[in-house]
Amino acid sequence: MAGKRDDIVNKPDPFRVFFERVIRYFTVNIMQAYALLGVIALLFVGSAGWYLYSANYENSARILYDKALTASITGTMDRKAILKVYQDVVGEYPRSKAAVIASYLIGNLYYNLNDIDAAIKSYKEFLKRAPSDNTLTAFVYSGLGYCYEAKKDYKNALSAYEDALKNTGSSQFAVMNYRNAARICESLNNPAKALEYYKKALMNNTDPALDILIKKKMSTLG
Repeated sequence: MAGKRDDIVNKPDPFRVFFERVIRYFTVNIMQAYALLGVIALLFVGSAGWYLYSANYENSARILYDKALTASITGTMDRKAILKVYQDVVGEYPRSKAAVIASYLIGNLYYNLNDIDAAIKSYKEFLKRAPSDNTLTAFVYSGLGYCYEAKKDYKNALSAYEDALKNTGSSQFAVMNYRNAARICESLNNPAKALEYYKKALMNNTDPALDILIKKKMSTLG
C-alpha cells in the first residue's frame, strides 16, 4: 500500500503539467510576437526616417533650383551665375528631381553661351537621369539636334530630331521638328526625304501663315 501511495505522490500533477505547458507556449510565442513587433517597429522607424530624409533632400534641392529659376526670370544674375547655381543643384543633390530639370536647363544655357560640346554633355546627362516618359525628353532631343547642327554633324542632328519626334505628339512642337528634320535632309542632299518631312509638317500644322512657308519650301524640292 505504501508503494502505491508513493507512486501517487511522485506522479506528476496533470493540471500542473498542462499549466506549465500553457505558460511555456505563451512565453515562447509572446517572445516571438515581441520580436516581430520589434522588427515592424524598426521597419516603420526606418521608413519614416527615409521618408523625412528624402523629403528634406528634395526640398533643399528645390530651394536651390528656385533660386536659379527666379534669378533667370528677374534677371538678377547673369547666365554664368545662373549656370553655376544649376550646377550646384546637380552636384549637391544628384538624385533629386530638381537635378533632372537642372541638367536640361544647363544644356540650354551652355548652348546660349555657344559652348556646344558642354551643352551636348548636359543634354546627355539629362537622358541618363530622367525616365523615358519625362515630358522634357522631346525638348532635350531637339536641343541635341540644334547642337549637332551647329557642329555641322548632320547625321547625328537628324537622328536627334527623329528621336524628338518619337517623343512628341501631334503639336506645333512636332511641326517644328519635322521642319528641322527636313532642313537637315536638305543639308544631306536628300530632297526626297526632306519633302517627306515637309509633308508631315504640313499635315500637323495649325498655323495658316506657316502653311504658306512650308508649301513654298516644298515647291523648291519638286
